[in-house]
Amino acid sequence: MTDLDFDQLYDRHSLEVYRYISRRHIGNDAQDLTGDVFLIALQKINSIPIGSELPWLYRTAWNVLANAHRKNDP
Repeated sequence: MTDLDFDQLYDRHSLEVYRYISRRHIGNDAQDLTGDVFLIALQKINSIPIGSELPWLYRTAWNVLANAHRKNDP
């Protein structure tokens, strides 16, 4: 596979990303945040390094979580 296929990327890694977010986020919107990660992945599909997809997704999830936590801080 020379180009990333988004459907395969999602099928392979969505559960891992969801679990990563669920362990680090208090609230019931882990599915929404996981969706945000994959929306970013879809938008940047050509920037994701082949062979390092999961680390890229974890880093993106970390950024999504940081933004969500900043948004919820008073």
